Amino acid sequence: MRHALPFIIIALILIIAVYVILQPLLEEEKQLTQTPVEEVVVQEPEPVKPLICDPQFKDYPAINSFTGTPASVDFATNEDALEYKTKIAKVAKTGPDFAGSYTVIDWGCGTSCQGGAIVSAKTGAVVAFGFSAEAGFDYTSSSRLFVINPLENILESPQSFSSSAKTSYYEVAGNELKLICEKSGNTNIIEKNESR
Repeated sequence: MRHALPFIIIALILIIAVYVILQPLLEEEKQLTQTPVEEVVVQEPEPVKPLICDPQFKDYPAINSFTGTPASVDFATNEDALEYKTKIAKVAKTGPDFAGSYTVIDWGCGTSCQGGAIVSAKTGAVVAFGFSAEAGFDYTSSSRLFVINPLENILESPQSFSSSAKTSYYEVAGNELKLICEKSGNTNIIEKNESR
């Protein structure tokens, strides 16, 4: 038994050391299990409502109105427009018919194809060139809204147009056309919307 006494003392020291080391951990776990768990309520996100693409001419009134002799076309503002120089220069002389101070020039480019350009009557700058449509354009002298492939034209004879024909709505701002939104077929869902 005398030889066993040192082993018993070592065993007791180890038990006490383990207890001293584990005691704080056991207390912490005891506190965690006694702390009430806060109930987390997960709310379902609201479904995203599709944005409607239905700009109206009245919502984009012309800001300026030009009267007088239109400026000569400045082809340096868009050299690609030189391809239709004669047509653009001739029609631009007739004066503004869009957004109070712009002239829209259009031409045929094949079956169900119209090409176009927009020129500032004030400065002669070619604001837009090279846009095309299957179903024409819609615009007024009193609005900044410009529509490519108006939906009404597509719906009048849908068999005449490709299934990829999109109605595109633009606003003339300064000396450029800015896309508002586009929609396919007879839907009103926005497919593309850029900041204005």
